[in-house]
Amino acid sequence: MSKSSEVQKLLSELESGGTSKANNVVHLLAYINAQTEMGAVKKAIQALKLFFVEACQGGDLGPEKQVDGDHQEQGTRGFSHEEEGQVDAQKVFRQWLKRQYTLYTSALLSLLSTPDASPQLQISAVSALMEAVRCEMGVGVFSSSLYCRLVATITTSAAVKPEVFTLLFTRYFHYMDVSYYTLWSVKEIAQARCRAGVSTSKRDVGDLAPEDVARSLFDVLSNMPESDTLVLESTNGTAMGLVGKVSGAGRSGSALPRSWCGIEEAGEVKTAASRSESAKARRKRKQQELQEGGSSGPAIMYPAVPSSTWTNSKNLKRTFSDAWVSFLQMPLPDDIYRKVLLRLHSSVIPKMNNPLLLADFLTYALNQGGMVGMLALNGIFVLVTQHGLEYPAFYTKLYNLITADAFHAKHRAQFFKLADLFLSSALVPAYTAAAFAKRMARLAVSAPPAGAMTAIAFIHNLLRRHPACIILIDNPSHAKSKAGTVLTDIHTATEDDYHQEALGSSLVDLEEGCKIPSPSSNAPTHHPSRLGDVYDETQEDPAKSRAVESSLWELTCLRNHYCPQVAALCSILDKDLTDRTKTTEVDMDPLVSASYSSLFSQEVERRLKQVPLAFYQQPPTKLFDARDLSDFLGWKF
Repeated sequence: MSKSSEVQKLLSELESGGTSKANNVVHLLAYINAQTEMGAVKKAIQALKLFFVEACQGGDLGPEKQVDGDHQEQGTRGFSHEEEGQVDAQKVFRQWLKRQYTLYTSALLSLLSTPDASPQLQISAVSALMEAVRCEMGVGVFSSSLYCRLVATITTSAAVKPEVFTLLFTRYFHYMDVSYYTLWSVKEIAQARCRAGVSTSKRDVGDLAPEDVARSLFDVLSNMPESDTLVLESTNGTAMGLVGKVSGAGRSGSALPRSWCGIEEAGEVKTAASRSESAKARRKRKQQELQEGGSSGPAIMYPAVPSSTWTNSKNLKRTFSDAWVSFLQMPLPDDIYRKVLLRLHSSVIPKMNNPLLLADFLTYALNQGGMVGMLALNGIFVLVTQHGLEYPAFYTKLYNLITADAFHAKHRAQFFKLADLFLSSALVPAYTAAAFAKRMARLAVSAPPAGAMTAIAFIHNLLRRHPACIILIDNPSHAKSKAGTVLTDIHTATEDDYHQEALGSSLVDLEEGCKIPSPSSNAPTHHPSRLGDVYDETQEDPAKSRAVESSLWELTCLRNHYCPQVAALCSILDKDLTDRTKTTEVDMDPLVSASYSSLFSQEVERRLKQVPLAFYQQPPTKLFDARDLSDFLGWKF
């Protein structure tokens, strides 16, 4: 007889024999622990799941039944010897059944930690454990202890298959009680990891590395339901009122939330008080309970109903906040660190009861600069504008994030859009706006075409919002003299070695954004340092960069850019930017997302009315003729 047939026989005897065949539970547990044949193990899991669910519903498992006062005083003195023997036998059977149930849940949890277990077997184990979570404490009561053990095993064991996570996310997470206790479990796991300081060398065999545990916890947190499912709004601050009843008669008729533990089947549930409830709120809640119990006529005595912590919206929000704050205290790998920063402002901060708890985390990320600093801008902006965070050095940090690397970053579109939004306020000082405009102009000279176009649009929007900065482009002689010196060095250099060096330095300066050396440098007289630009691009504080005393002479260089779209876009600065009715801000989104191929396609497809033509009196016989050398002064062929 095959093992599957043996399991089927044990299951049939267990269903027909009842308690007389209860010893079959031991044999079925042996099949689960042995894990010899997947089909037999799955049948054993299914058989024990049905048996223990029926035992829970019959009262053989779960909390002990309450004994009334007369029986407590008399004990068993009112029973005959035969009845006393039956009571003792039932007590012994219940104790034995509880031990087998404990072994059953432990065996299912061990399946999730077994590397050789198949995904189908682990899915069967998780389904059986979730049925135990729903039934072991009685109808309408969620077994939080067992579920926390399940979440801890799934998120820390290296043997758990991805299909298990998919099952939890798609089938169970939309239940309100499951979401609440999942957040509670994540908080406990993260806090335990932070206290223990688990390292890769000290972790137990089969456990995930700390960075992989962080990835598992992030997957769990990122698959939580949206805010409208997680937190239900009501007039009294709770998720469903103080007491809800499915029938709607006798007590509050508010709709009950979807739950895995089955409060709909229980018929009624009482919302537990918030963990941070004040004495005044407690008195108000008790008074409201009395009013809902019936204010007119004789008081109606209802039986006590179990209270549920997860039905209180304040507890839900507090647990959500605690879970995320505890998770962010863990050492996070770089990929998870960036993913967290991407979703904090939209998916986490709006659901927290005190978003300012994230201020230290976001400030630390912003101080790191680079891509991490860019991603932290979203969260900092939300805290500053919506939650009253005071961040005096915000514009200094933003100013230092604008570097040449910003034009090549993956999330550059979002970064420049935010930077443009941060500088949209009319309360930004003129010297700060001028510093940002000057830095963008200096970087545009060496930026790719899309970056140069983004910088020109950025400068246009800044000058339009801050008319005091128009002085940067209202001094044409000053600007043209500075840009003309660089262009003159390129076109007038001769063939001797000294001017070859001058030409090379001029090209490098133009390519690197025309960086001005300090007065102490031993530069030849032809170097752009003679331009006398007072702007200090090495200064980290925009207030000390002296940008407002300078001019945007870099725009003259951009008007001679090799990319025609860049040169054409400079014409938007020729309008009267002080006239806000005739000018509009430039949308930078299509400019940031542009590329060489898109710009080339756009130029090729453009219809031209006049096309420049090359006319030769005699056809050329070689690539570089003597008559063409005038176009390449300073070069040798």
